[in-house]
Amino acid sequence: MRHLSFCLGDSVHRSWAIKVWHKVNVDVNKSLWILPLHASIGKGEAVVKTYMNPPKHKRLRRLIYGRSALEAKGFRIFNNKKVSTVPFLFYTQERYFGIVKKELVATIRVIASNIEEAYLKNPDPDLLRAAAYKMGLIHKAGLAHGDPRLNNFLATLPCPLVFDLPGWARLNSHTQIKDLIRFFTSVIILSRNNKILSDLIDRYETTGLTIPIPVEKLIQMAEHSAKRKHKFYVNFP
Repeated sequence: MRHLSFCLGDSVHRSWAIKVWHKVNVDVNKSLWILPLHASIGKGEAVVKTYMNPPKHKRLRRLIYGRSALEAKGFRIFNNKKVSTVPFLFYTQERYFGIVKKELVATIRVIASNIEEAYLKNPDPDLLRAAAYKMGLIHKAGLAHGDPRLNNFLATLPCPLVFDLPGWARLNSHTQIKDLIRFFTSVIILSRNNKILSDLIDRYETTGLTIPIPVEKLIQMAEHSAKRKHKFYVNFP
C-alpha cells in the first residue's frame, strides 16, 4: 500500500506540492531541482532536494527514517528561535507498507553563493568570521546544526543563512563539540590555514558562549579531522 504525506508551509497549496512531487519523479537519478514558485507564494524559484532510502537499509530504520520530516522540524524550530534559515516551503514523504521509499524538501531559492564558494572566489576572512558568529547564534539558541560545513551557510552578509538541517539537535556539550569540530575542520580544509582558528573562536565566543573543552584540544581535534579527510593538509605550516 502506497501512502504519500505532505507538510505544507505558509501560502503553499497542496495542489502545487503534488505537481512538484510528480515533476521530480520524472528523473529518479536527479537529487536537486530548481523549479518556479507557485504564484500564490510570489516570484522566484524553489530548491527541491530529494532523498532516496536505499533498500540496503534495515527494515526497522526504513520504518522510522524521516530525513525530510527531521529537516522540516529543524527549519521550524530554528526560525521559532530567531535563527535565520532559507525559507521552508514543504516536505513530502512516500511510504510503501509503512516503509519510507522517497522524500523531498522544498525551500525558497536565495540567490547567493554558499560561503565555501564565495571564499574560493574571494578569500575574505570576514566570510569565515560571519559563519563563526552564526555558529555562536545557533548554539546560543540551544540548538546544534549537525552538519555546519561552510557549504551549508549562504554568504548573505552580515548574517549568513543556514540550510541542510536534517542532522540538527538540541545543544549539549556533546553536540556543541561535534558541531565545532566539523565547522573548524571545514575552515581548515577551505582556507588551508589553521592559524585563523583562534580568531574565529573569539568571534564565536562574542555571542556569550564558552567552549566546554580547552581551546587547544578543540583545535587539535579539528586538525586531526582535517588530516584524515584531506591528505594535502599534512603539508600545511
